[in-house]
Amino acid sequence: PVGTYSVTALTDANSCVGTSFGTPVSVVVNPLPTAAVSGGGTICAGGTLPNITFTFTGTAPFNFTYSDGTTSTPVVGHPGTTFTITNAPAGTYSVTALTDANSCAATTLGGTASVIVNPLPTATVSGGGTICAGATLPNVVFTFTGTAPFNFTYTDGTTSTPVVGHPGTTFTITNAPVGTYSVTALTDANSCVGTSFGTPVSVVVNPLPTAA
Repeated sequence: PVGTYSVTALTDANSCVGTSFGTPVSVVVNPLPTAAVSGGGTICAGGTLPNITFTFTGTAPFNFTYSDGTTSTPVVGHPGTTFTITNAPAGTYSVTALTDANSCAATTLGGTASVIVNPLPTATVSGGGTICAGATLPNVVFTFTGTAPFNFTYTDGTTSTPVVGHPGTTFTITNAPVGTYSVTALTDANSCVGTSFGTPVSVVVNPLPTAA
């Protein structure tokens, strides 16, 4: 078992008493190193990427390998008990191998932490057109990318209309009145805010000609 071993007394068959007992020797059991992973999070595209931190127990320096879920990266001779990836790109991070200065290998590697970057939602506008008075008014369609439900505001060029919790990726104004239609604000279920709203479309009704 663990301890420092030495001979403290010795007598042989001749009843001679020893005085030289050599140098003590020790049995030392070093604990296995461990790793834990923290940080990460979910952001919208264009936001500040979060950090990922690996925290180690054991005796430094450490040799370890970490993965972002796609690429493995070895680190040799890291002198401290923490290792931080600043502004970590999107991925799922974990430690896949760890040894400490005692050449002890870890079996507890601390799970994973993810960095998720959600794209910004977008809107495009289609439909509209030019008709003659008395004809059927055309439709105007807003098409979204991102994660539903969407909160957005559209305008006909005069009046702004908010829509909350729209569950689908298209929104249709049937028989849209005269106006120039566009999306002016858009947020998706991830609280990401859109900046691309497409080109406005117009509904124009020309009067019928008359003769006198």
